[in-house]
Amino acid sequence: MSEKKLEEEIEERTRAIRQSERTGETLFENANDLIFTVDKSGLLRTFNPEAERLSGYQAEEVEGRSLEELVSRASRKKAKDLFNRTILEGIAVFGQEVKLKCKDGSELIIEINTSPLYDENGQITGGLGTARNITERKQAERRLRERNRRLSARKKMTKNLDLGLIQAYAEVRISQDTLRDLLDSASNAVLFLKLDGTITGVNTKAKELFGYSRDEFSKMNLYQLIPQSFSERTEEMFKKLRIGFSDSFETEILTNDKEILKLELNASVIEQEKGKVALIFFRQKRKVIDYGYRYCPNPDCPDYRKYGQGNIVFNDWIGKDKSIARLRCNTCRMKFSSNKGTVFEQSRSSQEKGICIYKCLVHGNSIEATADICEVNPKTVSRLVKIAGEHDLEHFTAYWSRD
Repeated sequence: MSEKKLEEEIEERTRAIRQSERTGETLFENANDLIFTVDKSGLLRTFNPEAERLSGYQAEEVEGRSLEELVSRASRKKAKDLFNRTILEGIAVFGQEVKLKCKDGSELIIEINTSPLYDENGQITGGLGTARNITERKQAERRLRERNRRLSARKKMTKNLDLGLIQAYAEVRISQDTLRDLLDSASNAVLFLKLDGTITGVNTKAKELFGYSRDEFSKMNLYQLIPQSFSERTEEMFKKLRIGFSDSFETEILTNDKEILKLELNASVIEQEKGKVALIFFRQKRKVIDYGYRYCPNPDCPDYRKYGQGNIVFNDWIGKDKSIARLRCNTCRMKFSSNKGTVFEQSRSSQEKGICIYKCLVHGNSIEATADICEVNPKTVSRLVKIAGEHDLEHFTAYWSRD
């Protein structure tokens, strides 16, 4: 091959390479997909304009960072495994879904494909990644699944419509005796009343709680159970029931043993074959717990870590079964769980039971005596002592031994 011909061939190949590079740059700059490259350490080296647009990051902001830093916490392991397979094992990976964490805090679902990059000697130098924003597609799929679920439920409901109507009618027109039988095993006291207050039926819990027999109840009116101080509020309840509204309020009940119970009353009206009947549930109020042993956990509060200031008060009940008290600091207005940061947070015993155990201990009772008084296993007492530690027991002693 002549020297001139060799020069022409070299020049032709050079033009081809430059053309290929320009084509590659054009694709990189104008692609509708995210395109990026990482080095052998898995750190980002290039980031195309579409990747900048979607993520909100400029290329210079992400250069030298790992892909794991740009995805949500739940997707980090998948992103790490993705490039480990590509860079360390030389395997091309397709269709991996991860959540991209954008600069403004929003998240996008992207589908990533990766392939290894090689040098002229065939050695892996890094990885190439392309990704497509599939957020709208995933949202559409989710909406379609929800629509299909609703259609399926609707078909099932339609199929059983006749039976359902019959059952609903039967439940509405159920006799008082049958309804009383259904409620007889309820954990709350239940009374059936005429809308003038005459008691027409009770469940077993009502007999146990109030101390009257069914025969005695049948000769009584609700006003005989509720003290005079609550008569106006009770009459207001009956006015609501007569026009079809429910009602609830806190009241007192006088038992057959002349004991006064503080209860929550919930009343509603139901249709019976013979007309409207009032159905009243009585629920025993939760025992109020002394929260003076708690301090405000807010470091910025003037009463932080100060016991017995009177600033900690009950706010509301929280938790799945509404059994955990949420407290409020009246100094800084912060709200927090009564268990948070206390020995009760780790205890399997109820808070009320735990307080009973600690009170017995700080008043000098032995573990065995405490277990007997609080009706728990001695191992439970030992466990709470271990959880509390010396500091908390000293504090409980100072607080509950006060006059």
